[in-house]
Amino acid sequence: ILQKDILPVHITETTAVITLIRYGESEYAEVTYKDGIEKQISVAESQQLWQSGAGEEITKIEAITIYLPNPLLKDGLIIVDTPGNHQCSYSTHNRIAKSFRKSSLCYGKISDRI
Repeated sequence: ILQKDILPVHITETTAVITLIRYGESEYAEVTYKDGIEKQISVAESQQLWQSGAGEEITKIEAITIYLPNPLLKDGLIIVDTPGNHQCSYSTHNRIAKSFRKSSLCYGKISDRI
């Protein structure tokens, strides 16, 4: 959709934290920690967090927001990648999904599972 590899792809579920992709004048990522601290990093560094598993650090992260200067996102489209059903408990996954559905004009779910 974005014509760029941004999110990790693997045969097993790889999304460990909520990841938002939204419009920005430049390309960067922002890590929001559970204690409220925010840290700006490169998109490549955000990908390293996922690929390495980042051990203890990944458990401290609330969400990652990736900003891209992509025209598809310029009018307010935000793509949200949530942890898969097997990455967190079913109730946690539903809570995350519901929180985004409440504030969304349009909502869709993409899954390779039935």
